[in-house]
Amino acid sequence: MQGLIARRVSEILRAASSPNQGLSPDVARVLQHVEAMMEACELKPGERLIEADLAAQLSVGRGRVREALRILAGQGAVELRANQGARLRALSPDELASIFEAGAGLYIVAYTGFLRRYSDLPQAAFEDVAFCWDKISDAWLEETPFLRKVKYLRLLSNYLLVISYYSGNAYLNRLHYNLNYTLDSMELAKLLDEGFIQLMNNAYKEVHSELMTGSEKAVALFGDMAQIIVTHLRTISR
Repeated sequence: MQGLIARRVSEILRAASSPNQGLSPDVARVLQHVEAMMEACELKPGERLIEADLAAQLSVGRGRVREALRILAGQGAVELRANQGARLRALSPDELASIFEAGAGLYIVAYTGFLRRYSDLPQAAFEDVAFCWDKISDAWLEETPFLRKVKYLRLLSNYLLVISYYSGNAYLNRLHYNLNYTLDSMELAKLLDEGFIQLMNNAYKEVHSELMTGSEKAVALFGDMAQIIVTHLRTISR
């Protein structure tokens, strides 16, 4: 049963992460490679993306690498500067607060949509959301505090994406999936200590409990929690 749920969730996440459709195979490979490096924390905000190195590593033309970097720049994940090449964008605490605040608005719509459809949702919806919530605990198995925080934020993002999926609003998934979510996870992990992450997790646990029982209280609780996080980030930025 768990294997079936895991495959179903994997399909949901894969369907949401399809920005590479319609691109040449070489450009798609470059984008996937960069995302994989970010996922593994091998490439961090502020670090350079060297065109020649990427071309050699992936055996693709530099023109294809350049095209991929332009796409990443268009997504806001990379900064392109004349005579300086490309760098993975580093966000300030204030920028992160603004992004998180905008994202919170999307999730309020997702929670509301999920609850509105609650009585009509298939059993698979509740199994998938519960599965993603349980997976979040895997974050605490990472060896270092930084990796634990990054893993937690990424698994939390997957959990929220599945709620968006079952909210019935396909547009939310397209807004949700952006390479910046990986970037934001690393930036947030640098700013938020483990104690604050634990407080976040406790708040999310309460929201999750209300959501799974169909209580509209989940929306209000999420909004309150999001405001606390945004205020905390704004305080750090001063």
